[in-house]
Amino acid sequence: MMKKADMHVHSNYSNDPSEWALRQIGMNECYIEVEEVYARAKGKGMDYVIITDHNTVDGAVRLNQKYPEDTIIGVEVTTGFPEDGCKMHVLLFDITAEQYRHIEKIRHNIYTLREYIIENDIGYSVAHATYAVNGRLNMDVFEKLILMFDVFEGINGARNPYFNEVWMDGLRNLTPEDIDRMYQKHKIEPISRDPWVKGFTGGSDDHAGLFSADTWTECEASTKAEFIAAIKNKHSLAMGRSNNYKTMAYVFYKIYNDFLLHSNNKNQNRVLKIITDIVFRDEAPKLKDAYIIHRMKVSSKKRERILARFIDRLETQILHQNIKLEDRINAVYDNICRLGDEYLKYFIKRFRKDMDRGNVFKAINNLTSLVPMAYMTLPFSSTWMHLNKDRKLLERFKNAYARTKRDEKGKVFWFTDTFVDLNGVSKTINNMLRAAREHDIPLHVVTSHKNLDNEPCEHQNVINLPTHFSFTPEIYNTYTMHFPSFLRSVEIIERENPQEIIISTPGPVGMIGLLAARLLGIKCKGIYHSDFGAQFDYIMGDGYSPRMIERYTNWFFNQVDELQVPTKEYIDILSRKNMREDKMSVFKRGIDTDLFRFDLSEKQTTLRKYAIPEGFNLIYAGRISKDKNLDFLAKVYREVVQTRGDVNLIIAGNGPALPQLREDFAGDERVVFTGQVESSELAKLYSSSDLLLFPSTTDTFGMVVLEAQSCGLLALVTDVGGPQEIIVDQETGFVLPVDHPRLWVDKILSLIKVSEYTPDSYVSMRNKASERVKQIFSMEKSLENLLGFNILTGREQDMIVANEPRRIVLNVLDEMGEEDVSTK
Repeated sequence: MMKKADMHVHSNYSNDPSEWALRQIGMNECYIEVEEVYARAKGKGMDYVIITDHNTVDGAVRLNQKYPEDTIIGVEVTTGFPEDGCKMHVLLFDITAEQYRHIEKIRHNIYTLREYIIENDIGYSVAHATYAVNGRLNMDVFEKLILMFDVFEGINGARNPYFNEVWMDGLRNLTPEDIDRMYQKHKIEPISRDPWVKGFTGGSDDHAGLFSADTWTECEASTKAEFIAAIKNKHSLAMGRSNNYKTMAYVFYKIYNDFLLHSNNKNQNRVLKIITDIVFRDEAPKLKDAYIIHRMKVSSKKRERILARFIDRLETQILHQNIKLEDRINAVYDNICRLGDEYLKYFIKRFRKDMDRGNVFKAINNLTSLVPMAYMTLPFSSTWMHLNKDRKLLERFKNAYARTKRDEKGKVFWFTDTFVDLNGVSKTINNMLRAAREHDIPLHVVTSHKNLDNEPCEHQNVINLPTHFSFTPEIYNTYTMHFPSFLRSVEIIERENPQEIIISTPGPVGMIGLLAARLLGIKCKGIYHSDFGAQFDYIMGDGYSPRMIERYTNWFFNQVDELQVPTKEYIDILSRKNMREDKMSVFKRGIDTDLFRFDLSEKQTTLRKYAIPEGFNLIYAGRISKDKNLDFLAKVYREVVQTRGDVNLIIAGNGPALPQLREDFAGDERVVFTGQVESSELAKLYSSSDLLLFPSTTDTFGMVVLEAQSCGLLALVTDVGGPQEIIVDQETGFVLPVDHPRLWVDKILSLIKVSEYTPDSYVSMRNKASERVKQIFSMEKSLENLLGFNILTGREQDMIVANEPRRIVLNVLDEMGEEDVSTK
């Protein structure tokens, strides 16, 4: 006959918390009476009841004395490896109070504890082995545990379901060869004759009286003794649920509510008590509390009105609808999501208002308005971290032992604040996404845009995070910043379970990616597209705001595990800004050479379409903004036409400086503004032009330079920034100093003469530029470099490192500010 028992559950005797914060406020880990534990277990169909409090059997002994027929004395002991101090928890079953008194003396050394377990034939199970109790868990510890013990907690109800699954999968796939290799390495004698065969238990690890007996151990038995014997003999099954972050956060709220009930603190926060009364005691606000809520509703402070609406919604959904536990948990979560979003929107509006008025210190002081949001959302953030602690270590274990999972390609999430905008980052990501799809690689773009569903998008694998608030900065009115809902966004990411996160932009979406990586324990790679400090310094002039932007950007990208940058030069630049050089590498850049190719067949059609007069065609493509050094461009062009009146200037793109530029060249028929054009049309404009002028000094790469070169267009670029590393100086273009406009004028005039007197040599130079791009800048190589493995074989490869030869590191990703004038 099958018997069931929750083999890991706590009572109010677990009253010595290990967490420092709980000790400081005098809060216990559990407040549930042993009789209540017993009643809940029996009410849910458990045959036996086992209490496993932390390092004490007092509660279990008391319950066993009252119900000796169907209770078993258990304990969860904290032990550890003396060689490195790594602490572990081990569950012990069917022991006596006398045995525990001895165990208490020896439990700190796991080797001594194991010998005692073996000598006394004690039932046991290693609890939540993938959870780092004190942050010292590693692969060696996993291997030692596998040698030392045969029974492990397979399903822990308070742990991440993914962790439980991978751990059991790895243990089930152990082989004699694995055990022999571990023995040769650690010289620890295995505990049994078949140590590659493991047994499993299941337990709720419940501390709040909410989910006890929802996870259990099941085995064939007729008596308590047979039940424990089945566990020892590895014949037990782990059954039931694993909780998620919502339920675990709710558990935290419940324990805190129990703490308030059991404490004598008369200075409790009244609003918090109103909320806990509604959620956990089904009590409507009393007359005095209702008056407090009313005052909050009519308060002049918006923060109080937001909180009052939150309380009203909770009362309506929980008290008036009489919902079940799972629905109650979801209601609390949904309302806290909404509360957090409303507080964040309130803060951003006030922050913008104060910044517009130049009151920086008041803007920073407004951070206090986020305190209620942080306070209410903290349990969710902390449980995400708790449930995903040491995820990277788990992935190592999975790759080593969970053989049925080895060949799966894990999802990669690429976070960007710009996806449908007109810039190089958008083009880069769209191209990479298309290439990934062609090679069946699970690369997903994560962005946030209110109108994304209405945008034409040829790709799948785009995750649009729910946008809660958007605004357009006055200093950059062609870009709209979208703020996703924090909790709802991380919920989506956690559900999708990506293996790696890539971040292209340090805006709100990028911040969500960074927070998700930290909360969920996911590897995080950053791509430094843009030097925002330099760009805003150019736009706004030297001042406080550009310096703050630079400090923030540097801080942001210092948080990632790996950082890929546009050029070798930028490794040196960022190293001088205290970025860690050992985590930086140059990223290879790719381009669609079938689209951007040198083709003169439609030159005349293109020239007629845009009413471009006959002559030598200069072209600038990119965002039309002050940081692109367009005043310099205009100066050079005006000097050129003083010598040659048959030179045209084609300006392809859009941006905040376009109206002024149009006004500056009003009436000049040889200056042609095309505005925004399709990628295919842009390629025709490149092929129909004779020379690209790109005077920007703030670009970390220069996507349009690469596109133009792919179309066989020679380029003049500055000696500052990334574009100089795209071309081969004197062969496919020319690198000129930005502070000598006359050199630019002379070079343009000399190239006009070359094209007139030796047109074959000029075309030869163009062909050379185009062929070079085809050979070096393939999308496949760029994708392989990004993901770190060969896309055809799936094998991992070494990333390009900082000291790679200069000609190899020309291929890099584009910066956010670089304009791609094509539409998506």
